Amino acid sequence: MGSAWDKTKQSTDQSGSYVSDKAGQTRDKASQMGQATKDKASDMARSTKETAESGKDKTGGMMQKTGAAVKNMAAGATEAVKNTLGMGVNEESGHTTSGGTTGVGQDTTTTTRNTRKTNV
Repeated sequence: MGSAWDKTKQSTDQSGSYVSDKAGQTRDKASQMGQATKDKASDMARSTKETAESGKDKTGGMMQKTGAAVKNMAAGATEAVKNTLGMGVNEESGHTTSGGTTGVGQDTTTTTRNTRKTNV
C-alpha cells in the first residue's frame, strides 16, 4: 500500500507542479500582452497628437495667409476711395492731391472768393 500511496502522492505533486508552471506561463504571457497593448495605445496616442499638431500648424499658416490677403485688399480699397475723393497721394510728386476729379486724371481746383457786404 505504501508504494501505491507514494505513487499517488508523487503524481499529485507532479500535476500540481505542472498546473503551477502553466499558470505562471499564462500569467507571464498575459503580462507581456498587456504591456504590448499599453505600448501600442501609447504609440497611437502620440501619433494622433502629432497629426493634430501638424494640422493645427497647417491651419494656422492658412489663416495667416488669409488674414494678410484680407488686409491687403482692405488697404487697396482704402487707397481707391481716397483717390476717388481726391485724398490720395500723387504718385509722381508724393504729395496729397487736393480737390476732386471730374474724370479720369482731370483735377479740378476750387477757389473761394472773399466777399464782404457793406451796408451803405
